[in-house]
Amino acid sequence: MSSKKTAFPAATDKKRVTFVIPATLDQGIEFYCAGTGKTKNEAATTALAEFIHSRKTDMLKILERATELAGSR
Repeated sequence: MSSKKTAFPAATDKKRVTFVIPATLDQGIEFYCAGTGKTKNEAATTALAEFIHSRKTDMLKILERATELAGSR
């Protein structure tokens, strides 16, 4: 029996990523989280997802161009 790898991890898979941000932004996130009851992880995940979704067309163009460049090598 062979296992098939997918190009993208399952939605339930998690990966730890570290960002370096200015202290004032971190403080702002802490205030936001205290006011909303969200964790920093939830706030960051939501913000990144909304950012990516709002720029989906641009990101797909960049991916398409990168794929073209990789294929021409």
